[in-house]
Amino acid sequence: TEEQGPAKVLQITNNWSVIDLKLTKTSSTTSTSLSATTAATIHYKLLLKGDSSEDFYPGNALSIQDSLTASYTPLPSYSIPGTSIQISSANGTNGSTLPTGPTPLTPLASPSGGNSYGYTYLNWPSGSVIKKGDTITIEFDLEVKTASACGNPSIAIQNKAEIVMNGFSYGDANNSNH
Repeated sequence: TEEQGPAKVLQITNNWSVIDLKLTKTSSTTSTSLSATTAATIHYKLLLKGDSSEDFYPGNALSIQDSLTASYTPLPSYSIPGTSIQISSANGTNGSTLPTGPTPLTPLASPSGGNSYGYTYLNWPSGSVIKKGDTITIEFDLEVKTASACGNPSIAIQNKAEIVMNGFSYGDANNSNH
């Protein structure tokens, strides 16, 4: 298992106390065979840690965006098998509202500037809550194929997960850990 960069901490203030959310991500390769017909599989595990002192009510404004970046040639295709998605709360049925997603299950690989990009989102519905001290675990597999059988079927994929607040602006307290 390999950690995908430093953890990000989000602090939100707007006439209420500071809310801290922490998002970490790890990955492991479960299949490395890659071609136009055979997918390589990467297993991702995201942990969202709720604030330690109070519940957070994100409404439908909170999302986790998972971004993929790969070389443009050969152009990869991505898919997330629905059967691989597991979302749970450390507090079980007394825990936080779980996000829906990831959506789309087939992140579109769109080329730009010599790279291809794909995005998928996990969204919290209106009326949701992230309970204080709770950890939400999100696991899924990403299947990657090349777009053609020609060329070098070796693709380096960069992947990052970010907390996105629709309608909110926030600053990262530590800009050196992008």
